[in-house]
Amino acid sequence: MVRANARRGRRLLSGMALLLSATTGCSQLSARSAAACAKDLLTACNEGRYSDAESLMERTLRNAIELEASRGGPQWGGVSGVCNAATRSQSIVSIETREAKVQNDLAGVTLLRKFKDGSSEPYTFMVVRADGVWRVTAMALPQR
Repeated sequence: MVRANARRGRRLLSGMALLLSATTGCSQLSARSAAACAKDLLTACNEGRYSDAESLMERTLRNAIELEASRGGPQWGGVSGVCNAATRSQSIVSIETREAKVQNDLAGVTLLRKFKDGSSEPYTFMVVRADGVWRVTAMALPQR
């Protein structure tokens, strides 16, 4: 009985660790790479999961987005505005990794976004690893 309860407790803690890692960044448990973290962020944006997308962003990026939104910057409506700009209002049909260059705890990742209208465009991210967790620290907004 004691062993069964201990096993259940360990499973519960393992499940909680997976849940926390999935909601607070891209750790090795949930993403395995900087490229996967960038792709997870773009996927969350495309699916309208803005709080999930925000959790994959490093604090300085979140602060910059908030600052620009408060100034009424073009195409900025907070995280949802950035996401809509990056996904052309949730019109991405597929995302491919074009290039990922990792050097220590910093990575440059270029993804190829393919849209419903048949067009495609690259999109570049800077991703940083802190405490074993990858987070997007910069996104190149498309010029339209």
